Amino acid sequence: QSDNVNSSSSTSLNKVTRTEIEPMPVAPVAALLLMGIISASFLYFIYFPKVSDDFTETALISRYFDLANQSEPIYLLTGENSQLCQSYKDCDPGYVCQNAHCHISTFSSYSLNVAQHIHKNEMLEKLADNNTAPAFYIIPKDTLYAMNQAYRSMQTESNRHNLTVLDAPSSRLYLIGNHKEVESINPLDSILIPNLPEGITKLSFNLSDSILLEGFKIDKLDFVHSKQLHITLYYRILQPLITPQEFEFSLELKGRKRHYQHPLVGSNDERLLNPGDLVADAIQFGDNMMPSHGSLDIQIGIHSEESSGMMRPLTTIEF
Repeated sequence: QSDNVNSSSSTSLNKVTRTEIEPMPVAPVAALLLMGIISASFLYFIYFPKVSDDFTETALISRYFDLANQSEPIYLLTGENSQLCQSYKDCDPGYVCQNAHCHISTFSSYSLNVAQHIHKNEMLEKLADNNTAPAFYIIPKDTLYAMNQAYRSMQTESNRHNLTVLDAPSSRLYLIGNHKEVESINPLDSILIPNLPEGITKLSFNLSDSILLEGFKIDKLDFVHSKQLHITLYYRILQPLITPQEFEFSLELKGRKRHYQHPLVGSNDERLLNPGDLVADAIQFGDNMMPSHGSLDIQIGIHSEESSGMMRPLTTIEF
């Protein structure tokens, strides 16, 4: 009986051993190896160079060399709140506090060393002077709106225009120039516009002492599938906005009313708007309970910290 037990145990052990040492089929191994080579090649030759360009700003400097003549300098906007940095370890948007000074918020990049440092006021004076020789300027993306509005405030209302953004290959920086007859990719060009576009519904009434509504356009109306309404408002700034203000909307269907609020110029500081600025403000409304068909009355007003203005009819939409 003992021999039978030993024989059975030996047989079982041999079976397990043979199963464990069987070689893996060649095809799956080759497939895995090929996938590894492809993934490594993508990371090394495509992904890492792209990320490196975005983080180290080398693509932006390369673009400068593509555009510039030998005589055209390039400047880097310098952070100026050193006292704030020393006291509270804080700086303006787009900058970080390092060694008691505000430095541009970017990964270390030796390529930025080709740029001369320049302060905000000097940069704006150079950009606003039509007789200044062409030059290039690097600014943090977070400072574009404030710089753009300061630049616009130095121009006459009839000749007001936005900064010329030449390129934006970096994840953190814009390349700006004072070149004439050069196409700009400034994202604010679609918001701060020179004239009312064609094809809008024109009107004219004061929403407040500071805001004149001049028109609107319905960009999208889909209450069947996406349940969304997109409207662009066109309004002009009459005088400086001292306190934050918001649009108030009332959307009324039969037996039902919804209220919405929307800040002026989206997430940007409306207090930086200049008198005379014409703003195209894209606004979206969403309501999953909106019926597929009906009649919608839209009213508009202005709400501020001090008071809420009177609501005025904007339009009625039959859908």
